[in-house]
Amino acid sequence: MGLLSLVVVLIAFIVVSVVLGFFYPILILNENQILYFYSTGSQIVGAFLGLTLAGYAFLINDLDRQSKDDDSLAEIVSRIKTKNYQLVFFLVFIGALSIVLSLFVIAAESTPERYQQIAIFLNLAGSISVVEIIAIFYFVLEMLEPKKIEKTSDQIKGTYLSSISRSQDSSAETTKDRFTEFMRLFNELEEQFQKYSRYTIKGKVGFTANAIDERRRMSARQGVRSLFSNGIIDESLYIRVNDLVGFRNSLVHGSDFSVSESTLEEARELVDIVRNIVAELRPKRQKW
Repeated sequence: MGLLSLVVVLIAFIVVSVVLGFFYPILILNENQILYFYSTGSQIVGAFLGLTLAGYAFLINDLDRQSKDDDSLAEIVSRIKTKNYQLVFFLVFIGALSIVLSLFVIAAESTPERYQQIAIFLNLAGSISVVEIIAIFYFVLEMLEPKKIEKTSDQIKGTYLSSISRSQDSSAETTKDRFTEFMRLFNELEEQFQKYSRYTIKGKVGFTANAIDERRRMSARQGVRSLFSNGIIDESLYIRVNDLVGFRNSLVHGSDFSVSESTLEEARELVDIVRNIVAELRPKRQKW
């Protein structure tokens, strides 16, 4: 279930609970029960929310560590962090609203002449507290999902596949030969960027490599960004290579290893283009 679907379901639950609770109450609480229930409920919500935020901080640190160790995970980790942030924002908003309404109910309990108005807030605060606890459990399950990287990779792959594949491919099933050929082409693309980085770092051409450390390999994404920022390639080619890099990263970290023939053709064409560009940047007296 996506975040939007979850929000819609929970809001519908709140509305239905408030309406049914107002016209057909299941429980009628006395003053002491109201004070105890809503004071305890707000404390439980606050404790659950605090523990969830602490776990979220550990999750972010772990994702950042994985992304730092493997550059190809950067986009996948970014997508996971964005989704988690949206969930956390929803949890904090609902949790704060639940606590505020609970405190309001406790404070307003001393005015029995306004029972009908208070009854609406009684039902609303109780429903939102239940929704908050359900949302927290959902978020915890999302954090503990063992295959979140694979699932996110498959989602990202679908978005890149639509931009890379320029024609319908009737034989897009997974084949070992096709996957192997794609990885060979991508490795050749990265090798071209390594040649490019050696010249930029050594100052053989009139531009910089965007502070790429000579001790580190220049990734394909860093290489194409450097070519674009230095005006060597246009935006159209930058987008095409960047999409291919994103497709490769989602391919190797996902669970679906299918590669279409049109994607292979795109990879071959881009490798040829980048090879020619890098060859033009080669110092005349330098031998490879």
